[in-house]
Amino acid sequence: MNSISKPIQKSILTVDINGAFGKKLTEKLAEDDLVVYVSKKRSGSYNTDNIFFSEYKKNAPVIPNQKYSHIFVVYNVIWKKDFVSSFVKKAVKDNSHLFFLVSLSDSKLFFKIYNKISPRNSARVIIFGDIFDKENHPDFIKTAIEQELIRVKGNGLSKAYSIFLDDAVLKLIDLAFSQNSTNSLFYLFPKTTLTEISYARMIQKASPGVAIDFTLSSPKEQINFPLGGTHLLSEDYPLERRIGELGIEELALENKEKKRGTKFFSKKKRRLPFSWFFRFLFLLALMPLIATAFFSFFGFLSLGGAKTAIEQGSLSGAKNSVYISKTFFALAGKSSEVLLMEAKFVGAENILSGVLKKVSLGEDLSLAFHSVLEASEIFSEFFIGRGNSKADFEKGVELLKKAIIIYRKNEAEGQIPQDFLAKAKSLDELIKIAEDTTDILPGLFGFDGKKTYLVLFQNSAELRPGGGFIGSYALLALEG
Repeated sequence: MNSISKPIQKSILTVDINGAFGKKLTEKLAEDDLVVYVSKKRSGSYNTDNIFFSEYKKNAPVIPNQKYSHIFVVYNVIWKKDFVSSFVKKAVKDNSHLFFLVSLSDSKLFFKIYNKISPRNSARVIIFGDIFDKENHPDFIKTAIEQELIRVKGNGLSKAYSIFLDDAVLKLIDLAFSQNSTNSLFYLFPKTTLTEISYARMIQKASPGVAIDFTLSSPKEQINFPLGGTHLLSEDYPLERRIGELGIEELALENKEKKRGTKFFSKKKRRLPFSWFFRFLFLLALMPLIATAFFSFFGFLSLGGAKTAIEQGSLSGAKNSVYISKTFFALAGKSSEVLLMEAKFVGAENILSGVLKKVSLGEDLSLAFHSVLEASEIFSEFFIGRGNSKADFEKGVELLKKAIIIYRKNEAEGQIPQDFLAKAKSLDELIKIAEDTTDILPGLFGFDGKKTYLVLFQNSAELRPGGGFIGSYALLALEG
């Protein structure tokens, strides 16, 4: 009997070096689908197992080699033509929906490269304005918060293109998963553009304590972008309301308090001698490092136990070990967040990068093992005739996809330990088959309607011109 179920999760790729747009987009997409997120730095932990972070390094991101239904790339000016065209080629090869997200200020450089690439009809280009929210502040909002002042160049008649980040993400997702438009160029900024002085007055209205200062310097160079695109925002986009919702006065107050706290701490640091109090603080600061090392050690130990249990054929023992490993690595992940904050404070972030990568690898491997074991348990129920729920079968498919994504991501990064990699390589052909069939498995097994297959039994010991002798055959009917 078929049951109502949600669509199978898609595999999606997002690439953003700096991470402001990409991070928010990834988090939103991961509410329903599996997302590989490529960026320079991992900004904290994610409240979902659907996000797989891959570090951008050496001016070229490591892209896990698998099929993606959608690819979102936030363009960066350091990229050359060959690198940009590699996304186009991959999208054509895998029949993926490709979206280039280009800031207004970078659009001229992007199209200088993009217009030389062929074929271009496989991609859509979205030109976006200055994005802002409580964490990301364009120049006008930044100076309003930090200095309670907005500096307007020239006569203030230059154009301002701003959009609230959440609105940009939602509009982009609506475009990506709808079939309403065949256009290839879109704009993500208000259709009715403002002058800089009007924009500054909106900010001043939201925070009356902010002053506006006209500078004698030349106004900003007018930004030109390709015409003929489709605006994703309506003419009555509520920009003024979005600015008001930021809480600029509260953000300015927080900024002042932060500065006062820094000054107070630096004065105390000069005045007070090294005492038991500072020894206590030092030990307290070491706790996240000790906790991360402790939890990671037992996480890898449990993971090794799971590997041994699988080799011995004990799936129940493997499942228990993986669950313990997953718990330890989750704790290590939490303690490593505090450790990273401490490292940033003293400027030692790079020193800890190796430790943090090991923790991330452990989290990935334990999640992959857990997903494979859960999927195998679900599929085994179907193969022995106990399972008949489409929702359960699709859950098994999604767990399998999740494990493959993790494997491909860490394989591309060269992070998988050799003993694990050797075992995985022996199953590489099977993994490739699984990659190519996961999206259609429910249909093959009759969950979308009855399927009848002709099964031929070929005897290769008795060769014929067309192959082995077919001694018998059968009709196999499958219905979910």
